[in-house]
Amino acid sequence: SPSSVKLYYGEPFALPTPTEVAGREFLGWCLNSENGRSIAILGTQITDENGQSISTWNYQEDIILDAAWKTIGYRISYDLDGGSYPDGVTNPNWYMVDDTVTINNPIRGGYRFVGWMNDDTGVVSTTTTIPKGSTGNKSYTAQWAPIEYKYTVILNKQIENGGDSNN
Repeated sequence: SPSSVKLYYGEPFALPTPTEVAGREFLGWCLNSENGRSIAILGTQITDENGQSISTWNYQEDIILDAAWKTIGYRISYDLDGGSYPDGVTNPNWYMVDDTVTINNPIRGGYRFVGWMNDDTGVVSTTTTIPKGSTGNKSYTAQWAPIEYKYTVILNKQIENGGDSNN
């Protein structure tokens, strides 16, 4: 699928619909800056001054049209499951296909952070990154394990043996 098309003076044309591009929405065709004009999005068809769709380029010069795309923003949501972020730490609420996003970990008193569970895949990871090229809304849930404390208790035992006591 072309990223640009050339329209020749007086020749018929059909504007193609570009193949989908991950993370982008096709807006239409726009004048290429090589045409020496300001860029304007023309849409998926070209119309004459009366608004009628035309299929032959009727103007006095050849032109180049470029595909115009809008980058889509995707949501990121988090369930901290009783945790919170340390002071000064946050996580983004959205990302785009060109971004690489590393998710910061929360804290919770009495618990050890096990990782973020990706709600789509069920995979838990302590280092969670949304890699460049990813698309779609993302949702993560914090996973916790109680901190276990081990205590060693030493008992002093008195033993009576002939009037002596030992500790």
